[in-house]
Amino acid sequence: MADNIEKKRCKLGNTRYCELLNMGSCENCAMASGNDETLNETMSDIDTILELMPEDGISDLFESEKCLLCEGPQNERTCYAMTDLGNPNPRHSRRNFLGMKVPLKFGSIIPVQIASCGRCRRNYRTVEYLPVALSILISAAALIFLSILEVSQSLSKIHPIMPFAVFVFFVLVGMGTGRLVRAALIKKLGAVTKFNIFSIPKLGFMREKGWDAIQPNEPVSRLIFGNKRLSRGIFTGVMREKPESGDDIPKNV
Repeated sequence: MADNIEKKRCKLGNTRYCELLNMGSCENCAMASGNDETLNETMSDIDTILELMPEDGISDLFESEKCLLCEGPQNERTCYAMTDLGNPNPRHSRRNFLGMKVPLKFGSIIPVQIASCGRCRRNYRTVEYLPVALSILISAAALIFLSILEVSQSLSKIHPIMPFAVFVFFVLVGMGTGRLVRAALIKKLGAVTKFNIFSIPKLGFMREKGWDAIQPNEPVSRLIFGNKRLSRGIFTGVMREKPESGDDIPKNV
């Protein structure tokens, strides 16, 4: 919640909306200078998002002292895994280059931060980078092999395009090998690490409510790992209990 509300006299000050926006100060919040229409639209959007969220919020995903990505026994939390989830609601549209209104794929986007451990971070990075590195290595080895004059000349005698065809063949072999290695790593490391965040019960519930990853999520979720979590922004704070009806409505809005 903003810590200088009185100074700015923000209409959302001391309300749950301010707490959920969690911008830290009015200088960081666009709502501080928003007109009544903007404020009403923002409150309506937040109300819609809350209906699509677990009642107790998602702060326990990053407050957990244990790694939530661990499969089986959980290690202590040492870092955070972060990604964005989007939901078609609330419905919004924008104008395309022809001036026509088109619906947005995601009407709302929120950050999700998950308590993680060093082992799970290492496993995610292994699955993400090792197959790619192996594919590049095989392609580079083929390129070096074909750069040998005797080899390229021998292949050219068969057909002028043969050196290029051999290189393409090894590129495809590298890509295929990378995919096989990736699948094997997911199967092996999946015994100790959840590679799909929606296997976490709370996030699985959110998926049923229409939330989905902004980036391709199958079979491995796209995550960014950091030693510190986001401390500012919508739903990055701890949600308090919902106030009594009417107690949290901004005045004069």
